[in-house]
Amino acid sequence: MEAHVLPNLPQEIVCKIIELVGEESFYNLGPFLRTGKRGYALAHEPSVLKKCDVSEMEDGFVTCQIRQGCQFREFHLKCVSAGNRKAIYFE
Repeated sequence: MEAHVLPNLPQEIVCKIIELVGEESFYNLGPFLRTGKRGYALAHEPSVLKKCDVSEMEDGFVTCQIRQGCQFREFHLKCVSAGNRKAIYFE
């Protein structure tokens, strides 16, 4: 299987692309997370996390995945810490 790579574009451009994709849904960040260290780091940039749409993560059927020890917990907390107004902190 061919490895996923990010093009050798400047970091600001790739970060803006990831930011725009994340505004639609946090699920769209998945391919960037799998492109290696650079993609993972850019998807966790505060500017991306601040604008990321996490509403699907917080809906009733997925809320269990952001509780203590669950799949999306760390990502959700990073969004809250970045000042994402769409992220609601659940305890």
